[in-house]
Amino acid sequence: IGYKEEKVYVVYNGVNTEKFVRDLAGRDKIRGELGLGPGDILIGGAGRLHRQKGFDCLIQGLASVASTTLPFKVIIVGEGKEQANLENLAQIKSLPVQFLGLRRDMPAIYSAMDIYVQSSRYEGMPNALLEAMACETPAVTTAVDGVLDFAQEGENLLMVSPNEPEALGQAIKKLIEDPSLREQLSKKGLKTAHQFSTKIMVQNLENILCQFR
Repeated sequence: IGYKEEKVYVVYNGVNTEKFVRDLAGRDKIRGELGLGPGDILIGGAGRLHRQKGFDCLIQGLASVASTTLPFKVIIVGEGKEQANLENLAQIKSLPVQFLGLRRDMPAIYSAMDIYVQSSRYEGMPNALLEAMACETPAVTTAVDGVLDFAQEGENLLMVSPNEPEALGQAIKKLIEDPSLREQLSKKGLKTAHQFSTKIMVQNLENILCQFR
């Protein structure tokens, strides 16, 4: 847009890695509220219930997951105008999807999940995904905009093209059936989240401002 490259600085969004941490007590509480047993897999997503977030793709993709022998449940956290349509889609597909609405206990919610899914059609730097990773939740995401700034496919998350429900479902199924991969993504995802902490974001801003004193 006409600015000189040397005058442009990029500071990434930061996630509060002191607030968003693994919460084992919260995990047990949430899973108890949802009626989940120790071997049940909880898949979840969070965000505005809007077409951008691709929750319809998530629900459609779950058809690929249905063939797994492990019991699973899906939760979607958030509010928006698409809720009725998404609820209807889940009902038509006869899939175990529960809509939790707006929640203030997100560290516990993320910790309760065994797999976090970011199904967006487009995105900036996705705070919810980084929050989930900070809570050591392995993630599946679509390869969109800001995600590409930190994604390492197969290392810190699994990534598929946007608007491809079947590919999304297959990636989720792969994680359900591979506990060792979930553990790997959990550990490396945590390291990634800490590279995008709010402390680092503020420090980067200060470094830029100091140049103009």
